[in-house]
Amino acid sequence: MLDPDSVIAEARDVLDLSQPVAVMFLAIMGHVADFGLARSIVARVLDAVPPGSYLLLEDGSDTSAARVAAHERYARTGAVPYTLRSAAQIGEFFTGLDLVPPGLVPPNQWRPPGAQSHPDPVDAYAAADRKP
Repeated sequence: MLDPDSVIAEARDVLDLSQPVAVMFLAIMGHVADFGLARSIVARVLDAVPPGSYLLLEDGSDTSAARVAAHERYARTGAVPYTLRSAAQIGEFFTGLDLVPPGLVPPNQWRPPGAQSHPDPVDAYAAADRKP
């Protein structure tokens, strides 16, 4: 697993971290089985970026029996482990940040005003929140 501190140090070589940036963890944190460690990684990265930066995070959720069953089949294949989390757990990654509408919702609900979202349910949650 990558060390967040070394990644942050390398990022400083190419990014101007005196200016706001967007930090994106898209379908990534499920690869960190320990929830406390996953939260710690996100917090350490956010501590390194200035106010006005954004956290975009999306991860798979355990919100349907069909998704959980499919995930159990996936796990038996020997593929890279991935941990499904509840919507509430995914929401905890955003603690202390300013909510950007529509907030923590399935990713198919992130659309411009008036745009139609995909009607099929998506067993994942996503948000983009701003560091105050």
